[in-house]
Amino acid sequence: MTTVAIDARFAVGERRGIGKGSLELLRSLVQLDAPLFYELLVDRDAPTLPSPGGGGNEALIDAHENWKWRRLRPAPYPVWEQVALPRYVRSHSPAVLHLTGNTGPVALPGAGTTQFLLTVHDMIFLEARRLRSWRQRVGRLYRRVIVPAAVRRATWVIVDSDATRKQLIERFPSVANRISVIGIPIAERFFTYRPATRTGQAPYFVAFGASDSRKNVERIVRAFATVRAAQPSLELVLIGTQGQLHGATAPPGVRVRPYISEDELLELYTSALGLVYPSLSEGFGVPILEATALGVPVVTSDRDPMRELAGEASILVDPEDTNAIAGAMTTLLRNQEPYRRLADQARSRAEPFRPRRIAEQMAELYLRLAGVRPAGTVAG
Repeated sequence: MTTVAIDARFAVGERRGIGKGSLELLRSLVQLDAPLFYELLVDRDAPTLPSPGGGGNEALIDAHENWKWRRLRPAPYPVWEQVALPRYVRSHSPAVLHLTGNTGPVALPGAGTTQFLLTVHDMIFLEARRLRSWRQRVGRLYRRVIVPAAVRRATWVIVDSDATRKQLIERFPSVANRISVIGIPIAERFFTYRPATRTGQAPYFVAFGASDSRKNVERIVRAFATVRAAQPSLELVLIGTQGQLHGATAPPGVRVRPYISEDELLELYTSALGLVYPSLSEGFGVPILEATALGVPVVTSDRDPMRELAGEASILVDPEDTNAIAGAMTTLLRNQEPYRRLADQARSRAEPFRPRRIAEQMAELYLRLAGVRPAGTVAG
């Protein structure tokens, strides 16, 4: 059995886009009939999820004989990555080491035949925009130092979108012949969920934000205020930590939800007028695909990779034009049924991102890198 060691830290924390996708990938990988054994590397004890009915916890990933958790110490992020991880590779020699969050060890002395696979989700760390917290600034500095070294060190590189592939090759031309595009998987529930009929709700849009300015929260809120002036019952559900914007300081009609469960998210999406996602920059765009899989209209940026993912029921806007965002929201508000029909027809655009399909692509790459399958060009 060939051992693949995977950095699973993002899958066990407070899961948002990358973390959610990482967990779905792991859950599907262990269900495949492939001659692979997975060591899931974490910085904490074996993680669990609260049971839906309460009264305890349940396993994060279904029990199978082809995987196990392995906690590496010490835990602080840079030390874990630059000290604990190379030490693990030297002592255990996995066939493949997969780093899933942009960065990785700059050196792997004594790694032997271990193949180093690196996922680069985006090139946002190179942007010059102002960051609000010292943690964000330190994180960006770390990535600016580590990513170039990790990319040069990697046997193979995975990116989420063709837009990131082009950016990475432009910055690091040597990676052109060792790169694949494998998207982030969307939880299977987004393809199968069927909502209960609900009436009497105030109309609302769903948006995602963060303290990071690239999420464009200020323009979203201003655009919403413009649209709400003509329809006072309209609401905006803003998901994510918003820095200074919270329940007590939110403008009229704005409901801030710092973190919600997947069950709540499914309900919010399916009853919403649409998803408003005019991000200034992204490496992917998980919410776009979640909404698409559920048949929910989308307002998003006329920039890649958002444009790359958008379907027929999407309205593309200049994310720096507040009036354009407001105009798109007004269009969805006034044309709910036509856009709902288009969104329902566009659901197939999300099919390539079902967890099993992404897991099959990833397992195939693992096998090729490990030499279990004949060498050749890995489909990107």
